[in-house]
Amino acid sequence: MVKRVSLGAALMVVVAGGVGAMGQSVAATGKGEVLPAADYSTPKKTIGTFLSAVQSTDEKAIRAAVVVSPEQQAAVDAYLKLILATNRLQKAAEKKFGDQAEQFFGVNAKQMEARLKAVEDAPAKMVGDSAIIDIPADEATHQPGGTIVVKKVGDQWKLDAGSLFKLNETPKEQTEKSVALAGKMAPLTDEMTSEIEAGKFASASEAFQAFWQRSLELVKESAGTMPAATQGK
Repeated sequence: MVKRVSLGAALMVVVAGGVGAMGQSVAATGKGEVLPAADYSTPKKTIGTFLSAVQSTDEKAIRAAVVVSPEQQAAVDAYLKLILATNRLQKAAEKKFGDQAEQFFGVNAKQMEARLKAVEDAPAKMVGDSAIIDIPADEATHQPGGTIVVKKVGDQWKLDAGSLFKLNETPKEQTEKSVALAGKMAPLTDEMTSEIEAGKFASASEAFQAFWQRSLELVKESAGTMPAATQGK
C-alpha cells in the first residue's frame, strides 16, 4: 500500500532538495480565496504577495514578485512550472472530491496560516539592499526551516529566486538533475489533472496513490535509485 503523504511532501521527493525554506508552503498552498492586491513595499509583504500569487495560480504575478539572475533563469522556470502544475492538480482534486481532497492534495489552512505567521514573526536582518529572513522549522506542520533573501529593486522588494529555491547553495550537478526531473514531473502532473477532471478515479485516495506511484517511477527512471527521503518508515 502506498504511504499517505501530502502533495507538498511529494514535490520534495521530486525536486530532491531543490526547493528551499518555503518549498512545501509554495508547492501546496491550500484552498483558493479572495486575494489581496500585490504589495512589494516591504520584504515580508512581498513574501505574502508571492504566496498569494501562487495560491491563485497567477504566473505573471508570481514572476513579478521574484528577481532572477540570468544563469538561474532556466532552473527557476522549471520549478515554477512544476509549482503551477501542482496547483492546478490541487484545484482539480478539490473540485472533484471536495473536502476529501484536503488530506491528500492540500495543506490544511491552519498550516498555511502558521507558515505565514512564521514569516511575519521571523527577524529580518538588513545587509545592504537585501533583507535576510531566517525562518525556523515547524515540527508540528513538518515545514522545513531556512533562509529567504528579499532584495530591493528600485523602490520595490523582490524575492531572490536563488535563495527561494536553494540554487545559491546547491551543487550545480544536483541542480541540473533536479531541474531535469522537475521538467518531466510537470507534464505528468498535468496529465493527472486531466484524468481527475475526466473522472478516472473514484476517490482522492485512489488519485493520489496513482500520482505518488507515477512520481516514484519517474524518480527511479531519472536517477536509477529512489532518494532516501522517499523511503517509507
